[in-house]
Amino acid sequence: MRLKSRRGSFVSSLCASGWRTVASAAVLAAAAVTATAAPPPQISDTAAQQMQVLSSIKAGKTSTQKKIDSRLFLGLLHQNKDARLAPLTS
Repeated sequence: MRLKSRRGSFVSSLCASGWRTVASAAVLAAAAVTATAAPPPQISDTAAQQMQVLSSIKAGKTSTQKKIDSRLFLGLLHQNKDARLAPLTS
Protein backbone atom coordinates (compact mmCIF):
# COMPACT_ATOMS: atom_id res chain seq x y z
CA MET A 1 0.00 0.00 0.00
CA ARG A 2 2.84 2.36 0.71
CA LEU A 3 4.25 1.88 -2.82
CA LYS A 4 0.87 2.67 -4.29
CA SER A 5 0.58 5.99 -2.47
CA ARG A 6 4.06 7.06 -3.53
CA ARG A 7 3.29 6.16 -7.10
CA GLY A 8 0.03 8.08 -6.98
CA SER A 9 1.68 11.20 -5.62
CA PHE A 10 4.47 10.94 -8.20
CA VAL A 11 1.97 10.66 -11.04
CA SER A 12 -0.11 13.56 -9.76
CA SER A 13 2.94 15.79 -9.31
CA LEU A 14 4.19 14.80 -12.77
CA CYS A 15 0.84 15.69 -14.30
CA ALA A 16 0.72 19.02 -12.48
CA SER A 17 4.23 19.98 -13.56
CA GLY A 18 3.53 18.73 -17.09
CA TRP A 19 0.53 21.01 -17.42
CA ARG A 20 2.57 23.96 -16.24
CA THR A 21 5.24 23.17 -18.81
CA VAL A 22 2.69 22.88 -21.61
CA ALA A 23 0.98 26.10 -20.53
CA SER A 24 4.31 27.93 -20.39
CA ALA A 25 5.27 26.68 -23.83
CA ALA A 26 1.92 27.80 -25.25
CA VAL A 27 2.31 31.29 -23.80
CA LEU A 28 5.84 31.59 -25.15
CA ALA A 29 4.79 30.36 -28.58
CA ALA A 30 1.93 32.86 -28.73
CA ALA A 31 4.27 35.67 -27.71
CA ALA A 32 6.80 34.68 -30.35
CA VAL A 33 4.18 34.64 -33.10
CA THR A 34 2.84 38.02 -32.03
CA ALA A 35 6.31 39.55 -31.80
CA THR A 36 7.43 38.27 -35.21
CA ALA A 37 4.24 39.04 -37.12
CA ALA A 38 5.44 41.24 -39.95
CA PRO A 39 3.58 42.60 -42.95
CA PRO A 40 3.73 40.37 -46.01
CA PRO A 41 6.54 41.20 -48.43
CA GLN A 42 5.62 43.43 -51.34
CA ILE A 43 6.29 42.24 -54.88
CA SER A 44 6.74 44.38 -57.94
CA ASP A 45 4.15 44.64 -60.69
CA THR A 46 6.53 42.87 -63.07
CA ALA A 47 6.89 39.92 -60.70
CA ALA A 48 3.11 39.69 -60.30
CA GLN A 49 2.69 39.72 -64.09
CA GLN A 50 5.31 36.99 -64.51
CA MET A 51 3.59 34.86 -61.89
CA GLN A 52 0.29 35.30 -63.72
CA VAL A 53 1.86 34.28 -67.04
CA LEU A 54 3.40 31.16 -65.52
CA SER A 55 0.08 30.25 -63.90
CA SER A 56 -1.79 30.61 -67.17
CA ILE A 57 0.80 28.51 -69.03
CA LYS A 58 0.54 25.84 -66.35
CA ALA A 59 -3.27 25.88 -66.44
CA GLY A 60 -3.28 25.51 -70.23
CA LYS A 61 -1.18 22.33 -70.30
CA THR A 62 -2.65 19.15 -71.75
CA SER A 63 -2.53 15.95 -69.71
CA THR A 64 0.51 14.81 -71.72
CA GLN A 65 2.29 18.13 -71.21
CA LYS A 66 1.67 17.91 -67.47
CA LYS A 67 3.96 14.87 -67.38
CA ILE A 68 6.91 16.96 -68.62
CA ASP A 69 9.13 18.69 -66.06
CA SER A 70 8.16 22.37 -65.87
CA ARG A 71 11.68 23.65 -66.59
CA LEU A 72 11.96 21.39 -69.62
CA PHE A 73 8.52 22.46 -70.81
CA LEU A 74 9.38 26.16 -70.48
CA GLY A 75 12.68 25.47 -72.27
CA LEU A 76 10.77 23.93 -75.16
CA LEU A 77 8.44 26.93 -75.31
CA HIS A 78 11.47 29.24 -75.31
CA GLN A 79 13.16 27.19 -78.07
CA ASN A 80 10.00 27.42 -80.17
CA LYS A 81 9.79 31.19 -79.46
CA ASP A 82 6.32 30.85 -77.94
CA ALA A 83 4.66 34.26 -77.64
CA ARG A 84 3.32 33.45 -74.15
CA LEU A 85 6.88 33.79 -72.80
CA ALA A 86 7.33 37.41 -73.95
CA PRO A 87 6.42 38.92 -70.55
CA LEU A 88 8.96 36.66 -68.85
CA THR A 89 11.94 37.86 -70.86
CA SER A 90 11.30 41.60 -70.77
